[in-house]
This record gives sequence, structure tokens and C-alpha cells, in this order.
Amino acid sequence: MSALHIALLGRDAPLWLAAAALRRALAPAGVAITAVALPSEAGPADLHATLPAIEALHNQIGIDEAALLRTTGGAFTLGQNFTDRSGAGRASFLHS
Repeated sequence: MSALHIALLGRDAPLWLAAAALRRALAPAGVAITAVALPSEAGPADLHATLPAIEALHNQIGIDEAALLRTTGGAFTLGQNFTDRSGAGRASFLHS
């Protein structure tokens, strides 16, 4: 009897996070996971904003967040400040 094999199709961070989580969870049962990456839609200036709950996923799949932030040049933020640069007089706001 051959082992069960799951293939995931996707792109960018969601694909790799899902593959890592499934591999960690299902490897003890002998399930193999293969990630098939589609061409990336991310550009050089794209950001991956997350909620604090991502820490639990990182812990589950063995990602060292301090090393991740160091390696990628990532940073913590409390929100994004949107300002009106058009001169239309719209109020600025902080999206937390």
C-alpha cells in the first residue's frame, strides 16, 4: 500500500505557509505534501500584512519570527496612516 500524497496548487506566501502547516501536521501519519507554485503575482514592493495570530502559525510550523524579520527586513507596525495627497482636503486616518 502506498502512502497518501497531497498536492497543493497556489502562489506566494499562502501556498508555502499552507504546505508547511499540512506537512507538520500530517507527516506523522505518513502523508506527503507537494507544493506546486504558480507564477508569482507579487512585485518587489508588495507587503504581507498579518494579524498577531500569525505568531501561532509560525510557532506551529517552526518559524523563528526574529530570524524571519531579520532576514526579510520586516518590521512590526500598529497600522497604516492614509493621507490625502490630492489636495481635495480629505481627512487623514490611521487604519490599525
